[in-house]
Amino acid sequence: MSGDRLRDRREIQELLARRATASDRRDPEAMLACHTDDSTDDHGSGRESARTFIERMAATSYRDPDNGPQKHMIGNVLVDFVDDDVALVESYHLAYHRHGVQTGPSDNLIAGRYLDKVRKVDGQWLIADRTVVYDWSRTAAATDPTRSPGATSVVDLKERTPMELADLIAKQEITEVLYRRARAGDRRDHALALSCYHEGATEEHEGFTGPAADFILEHSAYAPGKTPPTSSLVHLIANVLIELDGDEAAVESYHLCFMTGGGTDTTISGRYLDRFARRNGRWAIAHRQVVFDWSRTEPGAERFWDRYPDQSKIAFGRLGPEDPLYGMVEREVTDA
Repeated sequence: MSGDRLRDRREIQELLARRATASDRRDPEAMLACHTDDSTDDHGSGRESARTFIERMAATSYRDPDNGPQKHMIGNVLVDFVDDDVALVESYHLAYHRHGVQTGPSDNLIAGRYLDKVRKVDGQWLIADRTVVYDWSRTAAATDPTRSPGATSVVDLKERTPMELADLIAKQEITEVLYRRARAGDRRDHALALSCYHEGATEEHEGFTGPAADFILEHSAYAPGKTPPTSSLVHLIANVLIELDGDEAAVESYHLCFMTGGGTDTTISGRYLDRFARRNGRWAIAHRQVVFDWSRTEPGAERFWDRYPDQSKIAFGRLGPEDPLYGMVEREVTDA
């Protein structure tokens, strides 16, 4: 893959993340900035101009007090280039909508795909046509209080600058730090968690404000010496948007967290607002603010794998060094 194609793919991924985040912020100007002037859209009511669709949403759904927060997480982005200025893109989305805030709140989860035709205009990739495909959905009465749609952010959705190779490398390194920090939490790997921060880094997390090391080693429910409140923990990271400024970067990313423990299943969705810094050639977190956007708590349900009579050969995740990940790493080291 050439450097130009790598740059194009990253810019298209960021375009999709910006479009999703702009919708969740209910920012029609930022949404329109992701489309060409003649862009079309089919969200399930027939193809129309993207501007018509977005302006209708801004005038109706976004103003309806019965509609609560929404979140769109983007993943599985596949790009097929038609030529240097046109590409066909399939991406998966997991959308959450809180409806009936005043009349009886419900949680709505929708999984589907965006089928996009994107076009490069004046050096920027923009959506020229979008079809929304719906694959799966679930609706249930809300369990947790409704939060106001949050506009807190560290990234300007309308600000875009051309990417050089050094920018691509920096963004990849920052993205991998986000992934490692999620892995560290899910595996209860405190050393790995600390390695994602610079010395003296600070954190705002679950009511705690102070040194990130203190949160990880003392205040977190998963700190050393504490009995974990859950038997499983999963953090998915998506919609990573990075604004580089020399050796500093403002980073916004979405997280979706699943927890099981104490007879309940909990789902939490929110964002990490991070300030990264590059010191001695290493990108790491200098400050993190954790924003919570919605949550859901339910009685523990039957597990999918309970239908299998013999579970002895199933690889189950663990909150520690017994997790299959560490066995894989040890095998690779031994084989090397």
